[in-house]
Amino acid sequence: MEKKKQAITLKIAGRSYLFDIERDKEEVYRLAEREVNANISRLQKTFGENCDIKDCLAISALQFCINNIAITHNGNSMTNLLNNFHLVCNQYDC
Repeated sequence: MEKKKQAITLKIAGRSYLFDIERDKEEVYRLAEREVNANISRLQKTFGENCDIKDCLAISALQFCINNIAITHNGNSMTNLLNNFHLVCNQYDC
């Protein structure tokens, strides 16, 4: 069964962007919109006029990528840890 799509408009850094998304993903997109705008606002307050909107967007993108990589890396580390734990348990019948 094909998922129903809907058009939504997100406003990022003062500009509007139209997306066609699956209906059940709207909340995720809205949360991301708020998170990006909040991060841009924090950067503008921190750096003042020394940070134009393009700089804030670039720094935000970098921060989100770093966080995503850290989560992925930590997830992989946890998976490896659990796999090793299961190997040890299987060796000792625990």
